[in-house]
Amino acid sequence: MWLPTGIVIGDKYKVVRLLGSGSYGEVYLGISTSTPSEQVALKVEKMLGKKHLLFYERTVYQSLERGAGDRGRIPQLKDYIQDFHYKVNIMVLELLGHSLEHWFHSCSKKFSLKTVLQIGEQMLENLRFIHDYSFTHGDLKPANILMGLEDNSNKLFLIDFGLATQYRDNKTCRHMKYGFGVRCWAGNSMFGSINDHHGVGRSRRDDLEALCYMLIYFLRGSLPWSGVRAANKRQVVEKIMELKLSTPIETLCAGLPVEFAKFLEYTREQLSFAARPNYIYLRRVLFRKLYSKSGFPWDGKLDWMEKEEPQPEPEISVFPSWSSMSS
Repeated sequence: MWLPTGIVIGDKYKVVRLLGSGSYGEVYLGISTSTPSEQVALKVEKMLGKKHLLFYERTVYQSLERGAGDRGRIPQLKDYIQDFHYKVNIMVLELLGHSLEHWFHSCSKKFSLKTVLQIGEQMLENLRFIHDYSFTHGDLKPANILMGLEDNSNKLFLIDFGLATQYRDNKTCRHMKYGFGVRCWAGNSMFGSINDHHGVGRSRRDDLEALCYMLIYFLRGSLPWSGVRAANKRQVVEKIMELKLSTPIETLCAGLPVEFAKFLEYTREQLSFAARPNYIYLRRVLFRKLYSKSGFPWDGKLDWMEKEEPQPEPEISVFPSWSSMSS
């Protein structure tokens, strides 16, 4: 543990306990000293080294919060503190519930169509929101989607913007050029787009392709490239790319409603690099129409809520972008 429990950070937040840790960071439960009933998540990284990704992530949150009136999209950034005694950077965030990864495992690694359609619709809206503020997420996966608490317990929050990319100029709205931002692999290879594998600069279509893979994963319980093993991470990424390229869409979506194949075809084959996705079409024509056609009630309930389990213990992402390449 980098921070002892009981200490006060920046004269504002008391460290209660460690929530989790990863290769590059730790997350603690904290409480406000001025309002003890207010719990927060303290996301911490060491000051040592050249990469201070929390500072960049903070700037992304600040850009997005200009339009975050609807609290069902991203967690609220409450503060950013540098503690030179413990030599750490600390980002203070709204405390959220368990991740979709947690609930996926609690539901025997499969979600119902009803739950997947609700996840798809909410995530399309979340992605539209960050895209409209000129960012792509770049690391979409179940661990980076958290459920809200209390009144927001059925709302999905998109977190972890350490790998977010600004794809256009805020003033001119001019899209970056094709190929700009080519770099070594960053993010997760399980749900990353084919263009990501090829090293093409990220654009909005890549987030949607990643979302499609994730929804298929939720319905099937796995993807053809799940569990790939190799001598090193580079070879794992290469094998996953080969499987993505060699698996036809109709094979990947076999046995699923045709809407999922249409969604993947749209993201892979119809969207150009700089094109703005038709979010309304995807939400209404694909997801909502299928939801209604399937006869599901509009009750907002997700699979784990049907179990009538107690309120989950809060959780927040622990730098998953940097701790794993293929999960």
